[in-house]
Amino acid sequence: MKFLHLFFLLAVAVSVSAVEPVAATRPLLSPLFGDHTVLQRDRPAVLWGWADPGAAVTVTLRGPNLPANATATAVAGTDGRWLTRLGPLPAGGPHVLEAAAGIRCSTSTDVLVGDVWLCSGQSNMEFTVSGAKDAAAEKAAANWPRIRQLAVGRVIAGEPQPQQALSSAKWVACTPGTVSNFTAVGYFFARQVHQDLQVPIGLVNSSYGGTRAECWVSPEALSPMPEFAAPVTRFQELVARCREQQARTGKDYDTLIREWYRANDPGSAGDPAPWADPEASTAADWRDVTLPAKLKEAKAVPPDFTGTIWLRRDFNLPAEAAGKGGMLNLIRVKDMNAAWINGKSVGDSESVNWFRKQRVPAGLLRAGRNTVAVRLVCLDGECGLTGKAEELALTPEGLPPAPLAGVWKLRLGTAFAAAPPAPVRYDRVPGITSLYNGMIAPLLPLTLTGILWYQGESNTDAAWQYRTLLPALIRDWRGRLEQGDLPFLVVQLPNHMGRGTRPEMSAWAEMREAQSLTARQVPNCGLAITIDIGEADNVHPLNKQDVGKRLALTAEAQVYRLPVAASGPRFRAQTVEGGAIRLAFDDAVGLKSADGKELVGFAIAGSDRKFKWATARLDGVAVVVSAPDVAAPLAVRYAWANNPACNLTNATGLPAAPFRTDDWPGGTSPK
Repeated sequence: MKFLHLFFLLAVAVSVSAVEPVAATRPLLSPLFGDHTVLQRDRPAVLWGWADPGAAVTVTLRGPNLPANATATAVAGTDGRWLTRLGPLPAGGPHVLEAAAGIRCSTSTDVLVGDVWLCSGQSNMEFTVSGAKDAAAEKAAANWPRIRQLAVGRVIAGEPQPQQALSSAKWVACTPGTVSNFTAVGYFFARQVHQDLQVPIGLVNSSYGGTRAECWVSPEALSPMPEFAAPVTRFQELVARCREQQARTGKDYDTLIREWYRANDPGSAGDPAPWADPEASTAADWRDVTLPAKLKEAKAVPPDFTGTIWLRRDFNLPAEAAGKGGMLNLIRVKDMNAAWINGKSVGDSESVNWFRKQRVPAGLLRAGRNTVAVRLVCLDGECGLTGKAEELALTPEGLPPAPLAGVWKLRLGTAFAAAPPAPVRYDRVPGITSLYNGMIAPLLPLTLTGILWYQGESNTDAAWQYRTLLPALIRDWRGRLEQGDLPFLVVQLPNHMGRGTRPEMSAWAEMREAQSLTARQVPNCGLAITIDIGEADNVHPLNKQDVGKRLALTAEAQVYRLPVAASGPRFRAQTVEGGAIRLAFDDAVGLKSADGKELVGFAIAGSDRKFKWATARLDGVAVVVSAPDVAAPLAVRYAWANNPACNLTNATGLPAAPFRTDDWPGGTSPK
């Protein structure tokens, strides 16, 4: 049964067919250089494509104010791939990019030369302008045709994908009609830099919500790290098993798993599924369970059970619902699941922890009694339907929701220990190395100005590990892009979750520390502080404007070397002065509180390592911290919490970076 367990716990990367070339004829010029492309200025820009092996290829950029080196040549290798470097080229355009190999030719129009930034990370980078604060006004004003985006589609892969895998990627110029789908952080960054530098900006958006940093690192970079060596090997073994499975059966995973359920799970055995049939009795072998709940916590399922679980509930609808469709909201479902309304399937999901909303087709709903059935795949103690009870409902079109919270019927299905191994797959859920394989490798070696990185929420359970993982990612990408210490700008995690009443250990604070250490220790790495613009109850804060602006300030100061003030106060050193600690800062000109009130967010501790809230006062360009019940202080922490109250700033108005002066054990740090 270890084989079956791996299927569920290691479901990562694309289906086997996705590793094949995406088109029978490979493009002469990579889609990365199609219409509306932005090419990197002031450095030789790498271009590539595919031709007949041994074919001579000529690439030319045509347009005003271009130098003589706007033409380059290459010879296609034995695999047909060619690569060349064009330029250096000055900022400008629009131009026309032409590639020719014998009778084959390719032309890209409206090509600009400017600065190209790779935008990557998880959902707060993927978050689009359509969801940002003041979205309607932002879209209406987004007339910036010299800002462009190329969105890399979500691709979870078992091995590095070839460069032609981006066949559907297209550059899009920014207009009020297109900006909705731009990465919000990237767009607001680009808008600021474009306005200040007056050069075109290209954004390559390769981001994927809910993903861990190790998904984005190559296996070669991860395998030498002891904690990742075994997971990388297991993933590669799973990929090999999936290929063997398809070669042996000649069937794709979706077909195989449907056959497995029909053969091994009694509730799934028929069409329609017998336990989803509204007329099937729930008198025997079914028990009551109140939902939403985690089923094992509710003692509705044996603590050691892994397998399928069936849930059913009857609910009533008014006469006006007859024949209508609607929306079934199962809130957050853990784990994989399928659903039926009145015996008819309304879809399934193999996401293991996802908010589950499913459209119900017209014609399924009835007046009076209706039945909803759900099959869960239970892997661990988290299985069940969880979330807000008021959201667990079915809503007929045009009618109020029918509540589904309350008593359901539950029946155990198939225990995995008693069943043959299920088919395996490695997609749906991004896993270790899979996004490097699918969403970074096809971009290499694209010429860039730098990289914007907004990620970390999914790694807060391993913040100490992130101290080495993020630098490993940076080294990996820089080495493969072959452009030296390419600028790498990190968004530090914002304030989030409830505000504590006492000084506390915090995984989010330790993650911010790991990000800050990376920015200080890795060459040409910058950090944008967002500790004051998060939201307590929203892991996707809507104020992406200030995030983009702060990244832009960081870039203008560190990358473009403009004389801009780009940082709030940064802790430098502490000095113990009797019963107080004096804190010195860099970027301390105009040190003050952001709201004009007394400073908050400081805690202090002595040799007992028990932190107490402290009084903090300004003394020129220093802050003096003390507490009446800490007579011999040793260390200070500032903004050290998930969602701290903090207000230290300087003349820029930018917030001070969270910090601590101790390195004592605690929290998630294995020190």
